[in-house]
Amino acid sequence: MSFKLRDPKPLLFREELIRYNGGIVGYISSAVRNFTLGSSIGLGYVNQPGGVSREWIDSGSWQIEIDGELFDADASLQAFFDPKGLRTKI
Repeated sequence: MSFKLRDPKPLLFREELIRYNGGIVGYISSAVRNFTLGSSIGLGYVNQPGGVSREWIDSGSWQIEIDGELFDADASLQAFFDPKGLRTKI
């Protein structure tokens, strides 16, 4: 899954815990600071016994734990990017 921190200040690296409604469900496997989006984004593995669906993703709250502190995040099955290039057109 893809994750985008809502707070622009913290940086993701890798192996940060992913929390869903407060419980640990996975970890970040890779991350980067995305200057176009203005925050850190990461790819992570999530374990959900019932399977991961868009409905499940949208029905809960997501947080990433960085050095013991929790930061709200947006989660998606798609990458956080601008497929039509609308942000970069002049």
